[in-house]
Amino acid sequence: KTYGTSINEYEIGDATSHVAMPPENFVCNDLNTALVFSEDAIIAREDPNLLDHDLCSDSVHSLRGPPNGCSLEEEKDYAFQLLLRLCPSGDEDDVQLLFSFFEREVYHKNDVLWQQGSASNCTKLLVIGSLISVLENEAGTCEYIEVGNMIGESGLVHGSERMSTVKCLSDDAILYSLSLASWTGLLHDQPKLALFVYGIVVKYLTHRVQHVSNRIFETRCLPV
Repeated sequence: KTYGTSINEYEIGDATSHVAMPPENFVCNDLNTALVFSEDAIIAREDPNLLDHDLCSDSVHSLRGPPNGCSLEEEKDYAFQLLLRLCPSGDEDDVQLLFSFFEREVYHKNDVLWQQGSASNCTKLLVIGSLISVLENEAGTCEYIEVGNMIGESGLVHGSERMSTVKCLSDDAILYSLSLASWTGLLHDQPKLALFVYGIVVKYLTHRVQHVSNRIFETRCLPV
């Protein structure tokens, strides 16, 4: 199924010519993309600088990924940089200490990281590869998970069951995981570090309730 939109009324004038002119008619593969495209066109008409990707300093896409065949140390440094992006107000030394509690894990295509309804015993940071989150018995509702995202943080913090099933999509995926035992230790011995995880929970939940798809269908309300 495709979604189309016409944006003739949102054409961008000469004063904003540095923003790429969109086509007269644009067909998207999914509703989320169509909504984002339409909103970007409206925003660009008012102030195209708001769409300047340079303003998105916390975007993972601006962070150079580890080279193919990189060493374990290079991979760990990249993983640390991803975690640092999720803790923008944190001191680098504190985030480095938090990262020391994460353990490296490797998954392969079609591996199930956890099942919906299972106990939440960790949170994971995706460093290499891709995952998919699937809501069981929800007509195939799913969400793709990209590098730089943390998953399972809400369930770990609140002690709730997993709200979706997460599987590995790529041939291989590398994640860094914070276990329930380590999280419990942080709460008792390193509460300052635990606050970073709480901050990530709030950041993701805020993003989800504001997601464009929720303005029509509430498909991105549940944390992964």
